[in-house]
Amino acid sequence: MLLVLLNTAISNFVLFRNNFALSRNIADLFADVIASDTEEMVKEFSLKFDRIVKEEGADNFITKLHKGHLGIIPWPVIESSLFYKLFNSLRKRFMRQPVTHPHGGAFLVLLKTLMAKLKANDWGALDQNLAAQRAQYLLSIIDDALCFGLSEPSSGEQLKNCDNDQPIPNNSGEDIFFLQDVKNPSDGKLLDIDICLAGLRTHWSEHLRRYRMTEQEYVQSYQNHLESVSTTRVNLVHEWLKVNTSRFPASNADIGNVFRVYEEKVKELKLMVVPCMITCSSCGLLCLRQKYHNGNHDCMTNHKCHTVCEFADDHSEEEIPPCDMP
Repeated sequence: MLLVLLNTAISNFVLFRNNFALSRNIADLFADVIASDTEEMVKEFSLKFDRIVKEEGADNFITKLHKGHLGIIPWPVIESSLFYKLFNSLRKRFMRQPVTHPHGGAFLVLLKTLMAKLKANDWGALDQNLAAQRAQYLLSIIDDALCFGLSEPSSGEQLKNCDNDQPIPNNSGEDIFFLQDVKNPSDGKLLDIDICLAGLRTHWSEHLRRYRMTEQEYVQSYQNHLESVSTTRVNLVHEWLKVNTSRFPASNADIGNVFRVYEEKVKELKLMVVPCMITCSSCGLLCLRQKYHNGNHDCMTNHKCHTVCEFADDHSEEEIPPCDMP
């Protein structure tokens, strides 16, 4: 009986042999009908299913397993020449039905969960188990999602809808954001906040225009850039979480915990992209390191004057002079 229940839970097709035995009170449902008229057989099955539904009420297994959608096909015996003729008709019926398992991964998760519940004699609601499992998966990769915008940075695997395997549209680029205890898959080392910020500056269209605007304008533009790209990444991850939790009740404790962790991670990420803006330890430019950094303040220049300034005599074709800007 357990195998019948498992098969029904994961498949749209259940094949009963005419000598199939059940441990329940419905063993007489499957009578020897090989030689019976097919219309009479369908009628007989329908009447007996109807009786079961009436006797057991809302708790009947037919309504619970099949959700009111049940079709009975009298199949010719395997020795019969008619045995193979119904396969095409059966295929057409399947093709008209909505997709139950959009991809293999979703089916595997469902199958493993059902088998685990059967082994543990757990007859509770399946959705609760699936919600806990989904929450565990999302939490396991939320750091990579925020830092890299990917579910598997080492392979470039995109963030996806776990139910249909479709990628989440990603317009956050290849920027890498810093979070504590997250490793870079390229070298296995923990992310470095200064390296992450250097990468964000490199992808900024204004990063080479520092000497063509006032320092305040430059730093304000830099701060706006950091805010923009970090918000884009945060929005991507929020959409990914929303898509993958929409099928579960918002009141579910495991799902609620996912969003609490997400909010804490977002606060950390946003704090890591706030620039220091205190005067550099070596010149008069402003520090571009993270706001609460350790060590000296650094404007992230080489302190050389790359453009001809008012001290024209110090410039030559052979050498770039040091910048003595106070």
